[in-house]
Amino acid sequence: MADFMNAIATPNIAFKGLVLELAAGEPVKRSDGKLWVSTGGCASAFKFKTYSPNKCWAIKCFNKVPLNAAIHYQELSHYLSHTPISKYFVDATFYEQGIRTRDGKVHPILKMEWVNGTSLKSYIKKNLSSSHKLKTLADAWRRVCDDLTNARVGHGDLHHDNIMVIEDASGLLLKLIDLDSVFIAASQRHIDDTNKGFDGYQHPLREQLKKRCLEVDYFSHLVIYLSILALAEQGSLWSTLQLDNQEPILFSCKDFQQPQQSAIFKTLCNFNDEVAGLAIILKDICSIDDIAKIPSLEKNIQTNANSIAKKSSLVSPSPQLAKKSPTPWQKGTTSSTKTQNPNSTPIIQKPKSPQHGIWKIPKSPPSPIMIKAPTLNISQPSQQILPPVVPPVVKVLPVIPTNPQLPQVTIDNSNKLPSTTHPQQKTKGSHNLIIGIVIFIAFNLALIFGGKNVWYYLQNPNTANKCDLEQLKGIAVLCNK
Repeated sequence: MADFMNAIATPNIAFKGLVLELAAGEPVKRSDGKLWVSTGGCASAFKFKTYSPNKCWAIKCFNKVPLNAAIHYQELSHYLSHTPISKYFVDATFYEQGIRTRDGKVHPILKMEWVNGTSLKSYIKKNLSSSHKLKTLADAWRRVCDDLTNARVGHGDLHHDNIMVIEDASGLLLKLIDLDSVFIAASQRHIDDTNKGFDGYQHPLREQLKKRCLEVDYFSHLVIYLSILALAEQGSLWSTLQLDNQEPILFSCKDFQQPQQSAIFKTLCNFNDEVAGLAIILKDICSIDDIAKIPSLEKNIQTNANSIAKKSSLVSPSPQLAKKSPTPWQKGTTSSTKTQNPNSTPIIQKPKSPQHGIWKIPKSPPSPIMIKAPTLNISQPSQQILPPVVPPVVKVLPVIPTNPQLPQVTIDNSNKLPSTTHPQQKTKGSHNLIIGIVIFIAFNLALIFGGKNVWYYLQNPNTANKCDLEQLKGIAVLCNK
């Protein structure tokens, strides 16, 4: 790294005749005056500023050049220029003849767009108190994973430092850096998997993997998504687990190698249904015998959602107490015909009158109607009593009706009181007899043609209007005469 540091410090010499725009630029220094540099196992990245264009870059110098790096970046650049997922990757250009060290040797470099953002782990720590922001971050990560899965592109080394979070007024944008292990399934099916990824994000079988595949990313997708959701649910995990003292966000290699003994898995299983369900799925995947069997993040989320829905459906709601239907002959109650048993007797409901209750129409004709002085008694289930009438002697017996549903009455004169009239009143008595016969005929005709209404009023005396009652009284008075 020292050779590259010395070379970057003098860009006019290091890039002269190789990369002209870098030769006219300068390295960026930290506040302490030292060069801004980030070192890794295989490379070192320097922050560098150019003036044409006026932009910052990350200049990656390799301690060990990746196999077929020139071909890899050429194919990657061509592919990303024709796909919408390019927004998730930084612009990168590989120079096989990129930088000249002081010993005169020329080495390859990778010039990458500098991202003015925050690393994933730093962003999470900064927003531990905001569950909403972390859930928004989880949703953004889910979209990235889904888009990469649909495009059949894998990063190959997903971890907290290779994911940058850019936050502005329009929302969150995630950028993926370090593109050495990016895998395009359509054209790179048989590339050796030489970079085994960052500990704490890889499946235990990754070390044994021979060729690159998309499924290595599927495991990392779930690990990162679950970590964000868990910290959004309970930010105190950060201090409880002392996450500042470990490189990965939440999990370690040991958690994946021995999931049944892992403390963090046991803790997450006590979280809400979403987090607990995904933790169980991840624990099961750790024990899988083939990386190719690992489902995508979206499938894992859907499986968890189905499991939660199934669990909820098994919990039957408490039965509601059935409403007690009112007694059919009890006045002052109300009932809706919509909830009525279809096999029950029809119910007539009189609206807009609190005095009118619900009455059932009897299935069979009522018992005979007896009229006696001084009151009119109606023998029927409700035992209702009509107002008193005048006729003192008339007895009405039932006859076989022409309409089975309508009662008819006739007058029985067999029990007349003994006559006490004077012989001189026989003529007047004859006239009264003729009048009585006429009234008898009129009374029967009225019952035949209007019997339905009379019967209804006898059943429901409160529904009879004043006029109807007066007519009944008038008939009784005529009979008395």
